[in-house]
Amino acid sequence: MSESVDVSLVLIKPAETDGAFADQTLRNIEVVSSLDEARGTWVMFAPPFFGYERHILKNLMLAAESTHADVVVGAVKGPWVPIEIDPADFAAVHSQVPSTHAMFRASWLKEQSELTSLLMSGADALHTSALMGARIGTIPQDVVAKPMKKAANPKNAKGSPFKNMPTLGYFIAKYLPLKNEVLFDVEGDRAVDTALPALAAQWKQLNPGVKQRWITPKLRDTWTHAWHLGRAKYLVTNEVFLNRIPKREGQVMAVAGVGIPVLRVGRDNPDWVLQPTSERRPAWSQVGRWDVAIAASPFAEQVLRSSTAYVSEVVQASPFADTMSDALADKDLATRLGIDPARKLVVCAFFTSQSAPDIAALHERFGHEVQFVGVTDDCSILRLPAGVQQVATDIPNWLAAADVLITDWSALLMEFGRLQRPIIGIESNRLDVVRRRGTYLDLSSVLPGQIVEDEAELVEAVAAWLQDSTSVLNHADRKAQFAELCGASTGDSAQRIWAAMVSQS
Repeated sequence: MSESVDVSLVLIKPAETDGAFADQTLRNIEVVSSLDEARGTWVMFAPPFFGYERHILKNLMLAAESTHADVVVGAVKGPWVPIEIDPADFAAVHSQVPSTHAMFRASWLKEQSELTSLLMSGADALHTSALMGARIGTIPQDVVAKPMKKAANPKNAKGSPFKNMPTLGYFIAKYLPLKNEVLFDVEGDRAVDTALPALAAQWKQLNPGVKQRWITPKLRDTWTHAWHLGRAKYLVTNEVFLNRIPKREGQVMAVAGVGIPVLRVGRDNPDWVLQPTSERRPAWSQVGRWDVAIAASPFAEQVLRSSTAYVSEVVQASPFADTMSDALADKDLATRLGIDPARKLVVCAFFTSQSAPDIAALHERFGHEVQFVGVTDDCSILRLPAGVQQVATDIPNWLAAADVLITDWSALLMEFGRLQRPIIGIESNRLDVVRRRGTYLDLSSVLPGQIVEDEAELVEAVAAWLQDSTSVLNHADRKAQFAELCGASTGDSAQRIWAAMVSQS
């Protein structure tokens, strides 16, 4: 029996390849040339090589299923909310929508002959009058991917290198001796990387003669960036580093922020190995292997070793765990973080702002006795009710101070699990988690806490915890076993990582 198809992407112009859609995180999609060929429950229409945001098909489909909509539309302009809305109200705000931004229930669309003809003709926009009678849903996410700035690469440089200053910088630097220098080139802002400054501080104490450089967003893809990439002996990155300029012989690359997600989030590979350049193979396998990868836990090491053979050495160490352990011994931690001693602290850690549930009901009911704090893996901005703070720094310290973690399977789950405290998981769409994404862990059998399906059950779970903090479902029986998967703080992560880097040089 053939695999079921969730979404059919119908190309409105002929094309020889569907490679532009290869990095979509929705696994069960197909690309066809006509509606008659479509086998998916949901259908979208696009020209070949359309720049869809990589999570959009999954998010549109989940929104459509949760609202029982016939049509769901991604954000363009105007007020968009992730709910089902009346077609007349929709038409009052939006006279038309781009045809590429709408996902249709296939069974509904096949009854709309005029609309189907319009879509197959390649119309750029649809008048909302064509959607009257349909149940319409919307989500606030942009449909079109933001263009990525193409970085300088000496391999691709044409003509004189003087036409491209970063390329020139690297061109000169690679012929000079390597400097005894550490370059921190961490792409993006992620919660698991917030312990890297502490790692750098410890390295400075261990090796005061070794210079350190940090590449800030302002300096990325500049002459300075390329120069230090070419001169530094040690390169410290996280797993989303794009390898803009090939690593020189003699340089050592350490991937020191491997935040293994609990869920599989790519079509065939998780995000931390999947790049748009390849659907089947991790992009970094094509440009050179990692010399040292830092696995934060036994679980992370197992996933890493089973996923790739392109790592020379895997070191099980967690700067995040060591920072969190130091915070546990800080008697002034609550005061320093501004935590109200009269209220319990609950950290709500979410994979992204788009996947985060609404915690307004939690804050409204329990705000007088609970202090809620929001965190996202990618530090994207959450929509939080007034009085709830989102933090993007000192995250190991906030986890150390938390009484409970609420999560939709953030990578911080494994960091917090070391503390053997209760965890409440919210899994709003079991179908998405198991069939469309898959998990590295059977969370229902190992999580030291309760798994709920929606915000109403989440409120009940928090109420039960406040009534009796010792009776959280599954916590007492599973906390020790789960902590073993997460790994303990060794207290010497900085030394172990540095020793591994030196041994590779």
